[in-house]
Amino acid sequence: VLRFMLRHGRLVPPGTRAFAALATPPPGTPPDSLLHPLAALLSVTLSLNLLLFVFNLIPLPPLDGGGLAQGLLPGTLGSLIGSLQSRPALSLLGLIVAWRLADFVLPPAFAIVLRWLYAGL
Repeated sequence: VLRFMLRHGRLVPPGTRAFAALATPPPGTPPDSLLHPLAALLSVTLSLNLLLFVFNLIPLPPLDGGGLAQGLLPGTLGSLIGSLQSRPALSLLGLIVAWRLADFVLPPAFAIVLRWLYAGL
């Protein structure tokens, strides 16, 4: 929906991109227009979905990527990762590590999505 509205001129790329401002109404849009909250809602929705997508792909046990790693790794390594999922302290550690890794993984992911979002504009 966001890309469709950008392509058809209902929304435009902002001068400065932010988590809640990936698109804004065109200049001259009345301040009480529904396009302002709609642009913020669509921007936040895309940003949160991308954040959750990338975060869950990190191959650590408490995240969805942990199950993927468990299935792809050979026997003993896969079972080791499976056993880590049943230990809450290690799951918390996995979340902390994943949060730190997100700083390295999210900027390139956002760059890819923004290139796709603004392609042809």
